[in-house]
Amino acid sequence: MAAMTLIKLKKSVIPSCDVDSLERLRKLVSGTCDVRGIGGYKIGFELVIPFGMKAVVKEIRSLTRLPIIYDHQKAATDIPETGEKFAAACREVDAIILFPQAGPKTGEAWIRAVQKSSKTVIVGGEMTHDGYLEGTGGYLKG
Repeated sequence: MAAMTLIKLKKSVIPSCDVDSLERLRKLVSGTCDVRGIGGYKIGFELVIPFGMKAVVKEIRSLTRLPIIYDHQKAATDIPETGEKFAAACREVDAIILFPQAGPKTGEAWIRAVQKSSKTVIVGGEMTHDGYLEGTGGYLKG
């Protein structure tokens, strides 16, 4: 599989669209999409659950063709077989952030499913907030 370049700039800023309405999303994107150095937009559950991915992507696409990255917050924590369903549900976006904390088999299956769907995969490995790792009161050994 050939590598794809999601963001065409060498350095860029990706605004995180953590807003609670399509109106605020429109204001955020319209106010930044022509700013030099903006490389794409990250959307998440705060918009996608209440309004639907199609509506959110349509709103952004009405203003720009910059890449849209979906961050489901710890996607890839289910069983391996659900990766293809997740990738299919994310067909509107350009890239998907995964955080495979359910082990290497799940991580591998979900990464392959997203690649098979021709989306760019971004994989997270460790959270940096206090209380995540065992040494700071969390559940995971660091």
